[in-house]
Amino acid sequence: MKRISNKTQVSIIIPVFNAAKSLKECLHSVIKQSYKDIEILCVDDGSTDNSAKIVTDIAKKDSRVRLISQRNQGVSAARNNGIKHAKGDFIAFLDADDMFDKDCIKKAYEAIKKNKSDIVVFGTRTVCGQETVVRWDFDIIKKLSNGELDSNNFSITVNLLHNIWDKLYRRDFLIRNDIQFPTGYKIGEDGVFCIECYLNKAKFTYLAECLYNYRIHQGSVSHASEHNIMYQIEAFKYIERLDLYKKQPNDIKAVIFGKYLSGCVWLKQQLSAPLSSDVYRKVQQFVVLQKRKLGKKRIESLYEYGVYKQEFKQLTFKKFIKKL
Repeated sequence: MKRISNKTQVSIIIPVFNAAKSLKECLHSVIKQSYKDIEILCVDDGSTDNSAKIVTDIAKKDSRVRLISQRNQGVSAARNNGIKHAKGDFIAFLDADDMFDKDCIKKAYEAIKKNKSDIVVFGTRTVCGQETVVRWDFDIIKKLSNGELDSNNFSITVNLLHNIWDKLYRRDFLIRNDIQFPTGYKIGEDGVFCIECYLNKAKFTYLAECLYNYRIHQGSVSHASEHNIMYQIEAFKYIERLDLYKKQPNDIKAVIFGKYLSGCVWLKQQLSAPLSSDVYRKVQQFVVLQKRKLGKKRIESLYEYGVYKQEFKQLTFKKFIKKL
């Protein structure tokens, strides 16, 4: 059995649910990391395939790999369970169908130690079949890293608060502030987690390297559902209930709202048919309520933020938000 070190510096949490097709490749990318003082926590969320056996077999050869089993509760509960069992000073998240670059943990660990940060943010590639594309937000990371963009401008940095797997976290920061993933959400839980980190005044460092490979399966329709638009709205409502959110100035609240509204717009664009009248009405109520709370001009000016360029630069959004 392979043993590397008695001291675990980084805990890598991988939620697993029926991931047998991709799990070996995913785990291989972690086991082969150039930085060795890691533990690999695979949280099996009630899989019905042979995912658990794959982890068990690999764990026999590498003691850094651990299997944690739970009844099916969803990805948020699996990640929370991983945080609970983590022993490392730092935590990274990896999805079971994705892969780290070989030096991912090494470079992120060096950056977080050097800058005494709570969170390091790095770049991501999107992989679909044989095609690999650097994600659009990498340009923001580069410009934050070299000082071209102001890291104190939340309307810029909010773009990097969508995903949890393109980051390395200081475990003590998460535990001290009781930051966990909200359960019961199909999508949007990543953003809630990241927003809570921001509201708790995390110190961020931006690493201008692509170190994570996010796989999109060809023909995937995981986002093509009206229900996901409603999940976005529910995720924002979760944030609204946080005491830390309530203490924020309206300008900050508006940017957070804009993040979730941009998510609704993006999800709408994935649909092949128009929104149903019921969902459209609920989105309308969502926007109108925030106009009342935060001010009509503040909300209607959201489309001017260049940081929302993927959705908000379109004239269709300007018409959409003013119509509501």
